[in-house]
Amino acid sequence: MAYGYKTPGSGRKKGSINKRTQERRKAIAEIKASGANPLAFFADVLKNEDAPLDLRFRAAEALSPYVHPKLSSVEQRVGGMTHEERLDKLKELMREDPPKSPAKLTKAYKP
Repeated sequence: MAYGYKTPGSGRKKGSINKRTQERRKAIAEIKASGANPLAFFADVLKNEDAPLDLRFRAAEALSPYVHPKLSSVEQRVGGMTHEERLDKLKELMREDPPKSPAKLTKAYKP
């Protein structure tokens, strides 16, 4: 046993691959050889009940944008009018027939 200095040729060699990396590379090579695309791979992982739950959740996250589109905001038009057009129409109606007693309106409204 050497004390205080490095023994030549000891330790892991430069560029050597650990077991986990070897397994990962082997799995990737098998996927490429099968001709499966990533979506099919993730779908298979998701369907595999023997796979760890964490792995299945990650597969579901990866697949979700392709199955369920993200929601976007859409302007809702009721009666073919925009919000601004409805406000203008309300202002016009208020000018034609103003409320009789504004005090009653403010008293009736209690937040």
